[in-house]
Amino acid sequence: MAWPRRRRWGVRVLVPVLAGVVVACSGGAGAEEREYSVPEELCGLPIDVGSFDALFPPGEEMQVRDQFQRTGGHLLPDGMCTVTVDGDPAFHLALTPAYEGGVQEVVDKRRYEITDDTPDTLRIGPLAAIRYVECGDATPQRPPEYDYDGFGTSVGVEGDGGEDLSGTLEQVVGPLAEEVAPQVHPEFCDV
Repeated sequence: MAWPRRRRWGVRVLVPVLAGVVVACSGGAGAEEREYSVPEELCGLPIDVGSFDALFPPGEEMQVRDQFQRTGGHLLPDGMCTVTVDGDPAFHLALTPAYEGGVQEVVDKRRYEITDDTPDTLRIGPLAAIRYVECGDATPQRPPEYDYDGFGTSVGVEGDGGEDLSGTLEQVVGPLAEEVAPQVHPEFCDV
């Protein structure tokens, strides 16, 4: 009795499977997609979705951690809002008070790598940007520990993807600071 001839099904199945693996591993379609929606506000602050779009990385799920301090419906000029995607930090918005050192004090407190020589109210680096706002004169209600000269509204990108995002950051920090300033409690910083 003769054995039936063996067919080479393995090759016919294996080639398409291997081609699929190569496409998947080489970043084929769908490898760098964002599966969540960019929100219209972060931590109670409206944002321009188009300007902020480049700061939101690909991923499945976005989480926002609001650590801004509020009292009486107003922001205090100290706090942070952190955006993570799939558990990894993506970027943050921060309000940082300055007592005497102006925008440089904010740069130092945030530990941003900013080496530009832009005007005193705006500082931009490859992964961070700050817009500084001066406070008015101290009010009698303001406790001495809150006698700020001003505060910085900043956006900082987490990690080092090697990409210079200074153009995007410059576009987002100015309008964000304009949204923040009127929301800051006037007893802490009258802008």
